[in-house]
Amino acid sequence: MNKWVILAGVICLIIAISQAQTDYAALLRVDNAGVQILRANTQEWIPLPVGAEAPFGVGDTIRTDFFGRAWITFLDGATVFVLPTTDLSLSQFEADGEGIAKVSMSQQGRVIYEVTNPDLFTEFRVVSPHLHVISPAEHFAVQVTESASSVVVASGEAVVTDETENTRTQVRVGESVGVRGIDDNLSAPIRLDYPTTFSQLDGKLEGCVGVVQAQNRPNLNVRVGPNENYDVIGTIQTGSPVFLMGVSPNGERYRVVYESNFGWILALEVRNTCDNLPVYGYNTLERQYGVIAPSDDELRLLIPFFGRPEEDDWFYYGCEEDC
Repeated sequence: MNKWVILAGVICLIIAISQAQTDYAALLRVDNAGVQILRANTQEWIPLPVGAEAPFGVGDTIRTDFFGRAWITFLDGATVFVLPTTDLSLSQFEADGEGIAKVSMSQQGRVIYEVTNPDLFTEFRVVSPHLHVISPAEHFAVQVTESASSVVVASGEAVVTDETENTRTQVRVGESVGVRGIDDNLSAPIRLDYPTTFSQLDGKLEGCVGVVQAQNRPNLNVRVGPNENYDVIGTIQTGSPVFLMGVSPNGERYRVVYESNFGWILALEVRNTCDNLPVYGYNTLERQYGVIAPSDDELRLLIPFFGRPEEDDWFYYGCEEDC
């Protein structure tokens, strides 16, 4: 074979390897089974085993199932904790000669971000169809569904905009903002009580306040659906305020904010003046995509947004003795 052909092939191979290496922006680590990766410009999802470490580059997407959890680390300056039932894609990573980077990600689901060294990033963005985080807080969480997006800050201060980036607001410690619906506006910052759950923000944005008045008993059962055939997931003490989020077709049950999610309680035992609540069907089932036996590192990031395991045993699976 002509030596010039061989030399040209070697040069092309070196260039290809170099380009591939520069495309890899972060390290992906799998801590719990149920994580897959879709590489850029491919169509096959690749399952990743527990303990796997892999490069994560521009155009790559990871997804987690009901139990999957993963970590993504950028430049030792930022950590991304991907929770169950979430998709996350890296749309931009550009690093200069000094290792200072511009990062942009998009997500569907729930992700917790920790940016410990913001000086390593000229930009660190999280993009959803409804809002953009254009300047990160030190510790914040983002939830994205088909019709809504929410940002909650646990430490530091974030700058959040609407999807056009024409409206922006600063979100400080203990505050949150949200957009409900594609055409809705970005909310003003809303102060949340600990734990600063996404469901609490939903209650303050969309709910109506009532007060539990259980008859001849100290607590009112909370169920996963709107009738007595559904399992009991906990109780609410009489006298407690609740956010009412919806009602069953016959008006006998209210959908309420419960811990980091939602549940159903008897309407007759709630004092309120709420009208025009959304009506949910009898087959409504509240689903909780929590975490199984989280590690200490995971708990450190989770607790501000979901509370401690003893405060929300519906979100924290398998924590009776291990957490």
